[in-house]
Amino acid sequence: MCAGTEFATRDLRCILTRISPQHAEEALGGIRRGTAPLLGTLVLLLEADAVPNSDKIFIARAYEALLARHASEEEISRADKGLSSGFLSRAEIVQELMASAEFQGLFGRRPRRPEIELASLTRIEAFLIDRIRAVFQPGHLRPPAHMRWRVGEGPWDIYGRHFEFTGRHFQAKLQRDAGLNSASRVLDIGSGCGRLAIPLTEVIGPSGLYVGLEIIPSMVRWCRRNISARFPHFRFVRCAVQNSNYNPRQSQRAEDYKFPFETGQFDLVVATSVFTHLRPASAQNYIVQSARVLKPGGKLFVTAFLIENGNRSANSAFKFDHPLDGIALTTKPNNPEKAVAYPVEWLLENLRSAKLELTQPVKRGSWTGESPAYSGQDVLILEKKS
Repeated sequence: MCAGTEFATRDLRCILTRISPQHAEEALGGIRRGTAPLLGTLVLLLEADAVPNSDKIFIARAYEALLARHASEEEISRADKGLSSGFLSRAEIVQELMASAEFQGLFGRRPRRPEIELASLTRIEAFLIDRIRAVFQPGHLRPPAHMRWRVGEGPWDIYGRHFEFTGRHFQAKLQRDAGLNSASRVLDIGSGCGRLAIPLTEVIGPSGLYVGLEIIPSMVRWCRRNISARFPHFRFVRCAVQNSNYNPRQSQRAEDYKFPFETGQFDLVVATSVFTHLRPASAQNYIVQSARVLKPGGKLFVTAFLIENGNRSANSAFKFDHPLDGIALTTKPNNPEKAVAYPVEWLLENLRSAKLELTQPVKRGSWTGESPAYSGQDVLILEKKS
């Protein structure tokens, strides 16, 4: 199995065990090898066809081959409509397969339809899509679903479309408003699993440099294997600091962390959804460090939740109800760095102290329902003064 499939593997083992405890591990092994029904069979079907735009073929073949009958026009039409509208869930097909005659040969009897949790189906579905993409788009850069979800993409984003859209959204903003070009030397703080790095591979040439600074080791490894291997001027560095949300067991404090880069090394520093996960002392340090590694005239692009724009997100996912260190607000006092909102004047005061000045007015984000909005979170674009 490819990297990042532990969630799907666990869920499949649980489901298969409910169907037949005696044969669960054998079945899981067959699926891993691509020789047993369900995921392995679907992937083999797609490998045999090896054609682009395979979604409709996938639907038809899954019903025809794995349910041992021809899907009716009505069923395929429903699937096609669901697919085009974005509401088709391959989990429905997985659920059908678990109760199909296909399992008779494997278990010696037709199993009763198991109860499968929606969350489990979603993870299995996302895993399947990742495997299909690896067959049809082997060179396409997109991290597995469990990594995308870890950095804030919604669990409904099983295709990674929102992940890709967000990366390109920031690419366009940086080119238009922060001076990004093919020769830029860019530091991306909180680079995650490459949401910004992937589209920037189309912008930054060999004369430039991209460095991603990331707290989660598995994401650094994935980016090195998949991005740096193809683009040597894209580098990824582990930032081993403590964070209640992302790295609670690390001992080094973010407020004492020194960026491992030379002074004045970068033309552009990007921090998208970084200050939203920092306590005030850590945020102050990151401002100082960002200013240090920027050359005079370099730009800092920051996204944040600003208290002045509200203490509730439009969908109520964020409720900044709890004071944090006498300065900011957080959504969870027991996990304060889950989401943090700041007063804009406090941020600006610290930015000015680091010789960083706004190049344009603060831009309000859509998180509180603002429309039209510049981006999802509020955005500050600053320039380092000499």
